[in-house]
Amino acid sequence: MTWDLRKTLAPLFAPVLLLAATFAVLEPVRTLPGEIIDISGMALYALVAGGAFVAILFHRSRIVFPLLILALACGVLETLAAGAPNKNPEGQVVYAALCLLLPVNLVVHAFLPERGLITLHGLARLAMIGVQAALVLVVADTSFWKDAADLLHARLFDFEYDKWTYLPQPAMHAYALGFAILLGHLIWKRAPLSGGALGALIGSAVALHMVGRGVAPTLFLSAAVLAYWIALVQEAHRMAFLDNLTGLPGRRALMGLLKTTPRRYTVAMLDVDHFKKFNDTYGHDVGDQVLRMVASRMECVTGGGRPFRYGGEEFTVVFPKRAASEAKVHLEALREAIAVTAFKLRTEDRPDEKPESPKSVPKTKTVGVTMSIGLAEKASTHSDPMAVLKAADEALYRAKKGGRNRVSS
Repeated sequence: MTWDLRKTLAPLFAPVLLLAATFAVLEPVRTLPGEIIDISGMALYALVAGGAFVAILFHRSRIVFPLLILALACGVLETLAAGAPNKNPEGQVVYAALCLLLPVNLVVHAFLPERGLITLHGLARLAMIGVQAALVLVVADTSFWKDAADLLHARLFDFEYDKWTYLPQPAMHAYALGFAILLGHLIWKRAPLSGGALGALIGSAVALHMVGRGVAPTLFLSAAVLAYWIALVQEAHRMAFLDNLTGLPGRRALMGLLKTTPRRYTVAMLDVDHFKKFNDTYGHDVGDQVLRMVASRMECVTGGGRPFRYGGEEFTVVFPKRAASEAKVHLEALREAIAVTAFKLRTEDRPDEKPESPKSVPKTKTVGVTMSIGLAEKASTHSDPMAVLKAADEALYRAKKGGRNRVSS
């Protein structure tokens, strides 16, 4: 898979813009009448309820748990006295514990698999959230609160390190580690839910930092909840328009593009040569690797081409505003890039573990992959998108009949 900064960080763009917008409206919101500000907490709980409903509807019920945690955090912050949270025992323990447990829970729930809500796994996760909350409240109300507060406010670095914020140093380290973990997961998986969790993590950190500043914590916790809303919408779009195996846009996205492209465009149909025989010989797992390799090369196609997976071993590239003669040059480059890529397959007698003597290691088998390509340009004889696709498919047939591993128009 090729690394593309724009595509990798795309799930994070909307949450970052959301947080920036929250900063922008913070001062104007503070000037609103008190009655309107008082309902901000109710609005957050409504967002949580709506997000939970949508998550369950999209079979992403694992998002319900971090949403509940954010709602619980809002309730805790609303009960703390205005001003510094360390003015009383409850504030020193409850606030510091919230600062530490919130990032830990957001990160953990970003990695827990989907197991449903009303299941044994789901009930166990709900119980863990409840146990944490109960434990913190019990400790804060006992004679051990001072020891707990000292532990939660432990300093690894000098006072200058954290004097600018109420967040204790252990919480700051938890947030920093959580940010690194979620960012790494986002880069690796490009998953919208990772971007949502990362946006929620940042929003919750700002909310905790602004404790005691009126409506500010509630606003940023609301932004954290909306980050999950955005992730759900992006996930729904990905499920509807992206191919799960290759990551390329699918046929639905292709047809949407063709209906909105300019008057002039060229469509290319690509097919992996002898793919069925390849699949039968080496197995479906290797066949899937071939399709992913082809997709990664297609993502690098030049000339403004936009790649799609049409279905099976067939792919499509659309060149908006380009004639067939212009697109053919870029398709030839793509065909050659795929043809020079080789797979090294494990031979049947190759051991699972590397022997002590390198000379005894059987040689691997190298397999090449080629593509046949047919292209057609939108014209008066076939101006309808389906007619253009059909013309490109007929050109693809001519490429195969002509010997494969070539571009025909």
